[in-house]
Amino acid sequence: MARHFVQATGITPHDDIERARADAARMLLKGSDRPLKAAAFDCGFGPVDRMRIAFTTRLGVTPVQYRASFRRAGSAFSVLGTTRACGGMTMSGSGSGW
Repeated sequence: MARHFVQATGITPHDDIERARADAARMLLKGSDRPLKAAAFDCGFGPVDRMRIAFTTRLGVTPVQYRASFRRAGSAFSVLGTTRACGGMTMSGSGSGW
């Protein structure tokens, strides 16, 4: 089944889940003062170090740098110049995805 997903989408299920978690974390960090540890758990990363690695790999910045970019700029633009809504979905802390 995973092979069919990769063939259809060009990405692995793990990468798709991590992307969804990173998107949820981006929205949470942009719109709240929630502690990083809590945000990492809420978005399914578990330890904050896993969230930091995902952010650094995918966005080129740490979660702290990402959040700080909104504090300095006072705008709704990310450090990458784009934002994407999470469609009102929330992540469970169980790591099971959406």
